[in-house]
Amino acid sequence: MNKVMHLGFLIFFMTFSLFGVSQIYKWTDENGKTHFSDKPPEHGNAETIDQQLLAAQTSSYTHVAVKELTTLPLANKRNSKIVMYTTSRCGYCAKARSYFAKHKISFKEKNIDTSKKYHGEFKKFGGKGVPVLFWGKFKMTGFSVARFEKMYKKVT
Repeated sequence: MNKVMHLGFLIFFMTFSLFGVSQIYKWTDENGKTHFSDKPPEHGNAETIDQQLLAAQTSSYTHVAVKELTTLPLANKRNSKIVMYTTSRCGYCAKARSYFAKHKISFKEKNIDTSKKYHGEFKKFGGKGVPVLFWGKFKMTGFSVARFEKMYKKVT
């Protein structure tokens, strides 16, 4: 009887947990202030936010660091090809991938979530956050289009 009761509760919670997934709404009030909520505004004039896209854009990075290196640890110095260390759920990694595809810039991606070898390399050079990009004699932690373009022009 106890197992049947546990099974019943499990089915109940699994069924109703599907209803717990809510939509995110974004709207601007009459004072120009932007609001986000799981309920639409009373006036009904709101934009729905794609939660998957929102999650991909979330990151703790607020600063992009670029260093000029005297020795490049993991890429060929003669080659300006980009080596980018990433994780599977990194929004800035996705932004960098998209930028490189759009501008036809070749790069080698090293996902530290899926490869022990790449994770070891990442730890060896002291990586703390992703993405980390190496090219020419530069190392960039984080991704900013403006900063990348400024530094990439020095190599190419």
